[in-house]
Amino acid sequence: MIPLHRRRVLTELINKSAFISLAIWFLGGCTSSTPKNSYVFAEKLWSEAKYAAAVLEFDKVTLRDPKGRLGMQALYRSAMTQTLFLGQHLDAIARFEKYIQMGGQPETAWAAQKQIGEIYFERLRDYPKAIAYYRGLLEQRPVDLDAAEFFFRIGSAETHLWKFSDAVATFQTLRKRYPTAVWAERALFLIGQAEQSEAERESEQNGKSSERFKLAIQAYQEFLKQYPASTRASEAKFAMASCEEQLDHLDQAWDLFKEIQKTYPVPGVVQLKIYRIEKKLEKSNRHKTAKG
Repeated sequence: MIPLHRRRVLTELINKSAFISLAIWFLGGCTSSTPKNSYVFAEKLWSEAKYAAAVLEFDKVTLRDPKGRLGMQALYRSAMTQTLFLGQHLDAIARFEKYIQMGGQPETAWAAQKQIGEIYFERLRDYPKAIAYYRGLLEQRPVDLDAAEFFFRIGSAETHLWKFSDAVATFQTLRKRYPTAVWAERALFLIGQAEQSEAERESEQNGKSSERFKLAIQAYQEFLKQYPASTRASEAKFAMASCEEQLDHLDQAWDLFKEIQKTYPVPGVVQLKIYRIEKKLEKSNRHKTAKG
């Protein structure tokens, strides 16, 4: 499945190419300064990667044809160009909002709303606004094709804000409503990470190991059970082993680290973990012998 933001870019480029051909055909041999001419010139500048100049030309189209189809299309294109290529994200949001308020094409207006969410989450990393915005989108279209990803982004944003309990609840809702979505697998893994992060925070605050590590272990175990062939399987085992170590379950941690010694992306880290656990086991006379 192509990620949401990549699909948007791809669709936008396809639409752009199609519209250029249509506009050139429409213009024919016309040379006068018209919204149509300005639009084609804007697209030419865009194709030459002269994005700032293209936005200025798109603005001319919108100014001359503010409520017309061409003017609205130019407004949307300028907003897309600003966020994707110029880093002018707040200006892009203002243009997308204007497009929506002016009653643009329904599906394009919906795409504009999703772009605003994308900007808040991915580009500005304004997670409180991203959460509020995606919740608003879910209220509008709870069964939209991208609804599972909206939930995933809300949960991810909550994680970034250290709202781990909220994130766990969001990811659990995602898994319940969209069990077959690609985001469900990622959500289950992140439930483990959120529980683990909260456990680590509680341990730092209380000065002793948190029982919440057990919830993280359960989440990782469920992840491995449901997605045994996942590319993140060794990562889940590493995290689970780390939780076992935090609980002083050194034998279980040792077994898990040994299991992924050759498959973990950074084997040196695993080897260091094994070495440290062996030292702890030797010190407590609990070391398992005859293990390679």
